[in-house]
Amino acid sequence: MVLVAIAGSTGSIGKQTLEVIRASGESSKYQVVALSANSSVDEVLEQARTYKPSMVAIAEPVARKKVAEQLKLTHPKIEVVDDAAQLATLADVVVNGVVGFAGLTVTMSTLKNGKRLALANKESL
Repeated sequence: MVLVAIAGSTGSIGKQTLEVIRASGESSKYQVVALSANSSVDEVLEQARTYKPSMVAIAEPVARKKVAEQLKLTHPKIEVVDDAAQLATLADVVVNGVVGFAGLTVTMSTLKNGKRLALANKESL
């Protein structure tokens, strides 16, 4: 099974990645282990409840608090963190769909951890 982390999971690249994983079926060879978003509380909560990752990273502090409070009630084993760069520690493959310069830390962390990087962030180039 390939463990996948999706940085920027609420953006277009992240949503398309999740759709491909979902379309691959129940006996999929992919498992979503981590998600990240900037501040899209409702979307990332829906994704977390669907895919049940081990970690969710939310950059914006108020949004992170809301996500942590909600997941504590329904999925207390999901760790909520502030830095999407932490996703690389859990995955075999990191899909970096973070917009802008903020995606650079995800790219650097993925490479430092020796993980495969699926890059959709041109600023990291």
